[in-house]
Amino acid sequence: MKIALFDIDYTLIPFDSFLKYLRFIKENAPSGRPIFHKLIKSVILYMTGRINLTRFKEMWLIYLYGIDSSRLSELSRDFIEKIIIPSIKPGVMKTIENHRAAGMKIVLATASFEFYFRYLAEFLKTDVFVGTKARYDGAEWKIIGKNCKGYEKIERLNNHIDFGLIETDGSVGYTDSLSDLPFLNIVDELHIVDKHRWATKKIIRSNSSRPIPHKN
Repeated sequence: MKIALFDIDYTLIPFDSFLKYLRFIKENAPSGRPIFHKLIKSVILYMTGRINLTRFKEMWLIYLYGIDSSRLSELSRDFIEKIIIPSIKPGVMKTIENHRAAGMKIVLATASFEFYFRYLAEFLKTDVFVGTKARYDGAEWKIIGKNCKGYEKIERLNNHIDFGLIETDGSVGYTDSLSDLPFLNIVDELHIVDKHRWATKKIIRSNSSRPIPHKN
């Protein structure tokens, strides 16, 4: 089995989706709650190292308070259809279809939240999709586990793919960020994509002797 592994933010689309998602929520389902001071507090805490990135992202989910699950799903689908899909970089769809036609499995791995990007995964007909998980516990939104960034993406994928079945030679990855170098644990070739357009700036090849992590 060969795979084509894609990051999303700044890779398939030319921006950070989370900030646009929060703006979309604010415009379409304003809570009316005073949250500005809490957001400023989160920035100060994060910049001074008093909270980590996971907690920082949790605090910004205050935008979602008061929205029931059904309405949130509706808003998330609308966000993907109205904001994300029209913003997919020209050339992305052809690349994905070429890999699919070659018999490769299409895999998405993102640090952004699964609860909205799952609708992009549906649109792209991906075989595997992982992202940061979150849920509302009745009092506040909580991230489940770790922020899905860096090697955590590989850990999450390990729950969905038998890495022992992957043919590393011929499998490829696409990302805008060197934080995704762990992709080279399961693909032979990593394309570094320009943040604003579908253009490869650099190709990094894995060490052929690199061991592939296996599912526990």
